[in-house]
Amino acid sequence: MATVRVLLVDDYEPWRQFVCRVLQKRPDLEIVGEVADGLEAVQQAGELHPDVILLDIGLPTLNGIEAARRLRRISPDSKILFCQSRIFCRCGARSAEHRGTRLRCEGERERSTECDERRSCGIRSLSLSVV
Repeated sequence: MATVRVLLVDDYEPWRQFVCRVLQKRPDLEIVGEVADGLEAVQQAGELHPDVILLDIGLPTLNGIEAARRLRRISPDSKILFCQSRIFCRCGARSAEHRGTRLRCEGERERSTECDERRSCGIRSLSLSVV
């Protein structure tokens, strides 16, 4: 069986490390690179030509959507999977930041709230979209 070469692109390092640990357990997958922004992703893809690029949408320097456009040109055979991780709070709020920020609840309008630290915050989910 051929090994699938993966480039992981996400600016949240703990999440990137977690995904790497999970993927490294699969003998058919090889992490060939990890980067934290869209511009680095384009540069690495041009050098590495991975089979799959796991790409976060909300990236610094060059967002995931624009990075995907450039990746398509520079590494046309690479499959791009958009990944978006979110932090959920048991209080029903969802946000990349959770304490003292504007939070958007699932299916509700934006509201301002303080997250109670006694609640179990930091539940992460992952959604993937294939391009």
